[in-house]
Amino acid sequence: MQLSLINAPAIALVARSDDRWAFAGDRLFVDLDLSKESLPAGTRLSLGSANVRVPAVPHLGCKKFATRYGVEAM
Repeated sequence: MQLSLINAPAIALVARSDDRWAFAGDRLFVDLDLSKESLPAGTRLSLGSANVRVPAVPHLGCKKFATRYGVEAM
């Protein structure tokens, strides 16, 4: 199953208000550096009782995200 994470400070910046965070879609908001350098492919994370692995090909957003927050936010 695929799981999408988004950096909480980043969504706060692009959403501009708390009530617009939900427009990011089905993502988990985390206060974590999600860069390739910090979380290279294969890295394992524990989120509660779930164990997840960072994939080699990242999810870089979608048309809906760009429409809601702007192309620059992608």
